[in-house]
Amino acid sequence: MTNPCQASSDGGGVCALAVTHLRPGGFVAVWRIRGLPVLSFGDLPGHKTEISGRTAKLSIERRGTCQSIKGDVTVDAVVQPSGGGGTWYEFRGCVRGPNDQQVLRQTLDILRSTTLPS
Repeated sequence: MTNPCQASSDGGGVCALAVTHLRPGGFVAVWRIRGLPVLSFGDLPGHKTEISGRTAKLSIERRGTCQSIKGDVTVDAVVQPSGGGGTWYEFRGCVRGPNDQQVLRQTLDILRSTTLPS
């Protein structure tokens, strides 16, 4: 694993995935805490679901953004803020075969068992 964040000249930073490539059968997951989304929740891709008792959008895509680290499947989820607050949660999981369908099921199990702070 590598340090996924790089400082920028404006005092902020940019973070990527903590691995540069997945080995066969590999998996990486990242949770991010963000401020208000740029797009409205309804405009986000994916289908509505529930994560930790909150409304969420889930998108599963062959290749997707995870192809940059040799991932075969990209799983993205965005969880709506509770109580109209500004904090929302974003999940990205990258899966590489073989057995990518089994690892994908395990990734979805992670989302089903997630408990987010109130």
